[in-house]
Amino acid sequence: MRRTLTTLALSALAAGTVLTGAEPSFRTERVVPASGEMECDIASMQAEIRRERTRAAELDRLGEREPARRARGKADATERLMQACVAAEENLSGGRWT
Repeated sequence: MRRTLTTLALSALAAGTVLTGAEPSFRTERVVPASGEMECDIASMQAEIRRERTRAAELDRLGEREPARRARGKADATERLMQACVAAEENLSGGRWT
């Protein structure tokens, strides 16, 4: 239910932006299709997480603390998205009510 409401809210925001011709106030790296479904490529998400964590470690080693913090934040956000995808797939896999 929560996922559906989020999808509807984003769709309404995007539709309002298109109708008014205004620039959207947010930028996303992942696009949610109009059907409300989201593609979850777990392997590429895991690769992106590893890449960002490696980048953060390298930036820390070079003394660049703020860019390293942002890279770790991006890795954490991707990991949360990946976990949400896995949970959604588990919840939609059938079970008692289907």
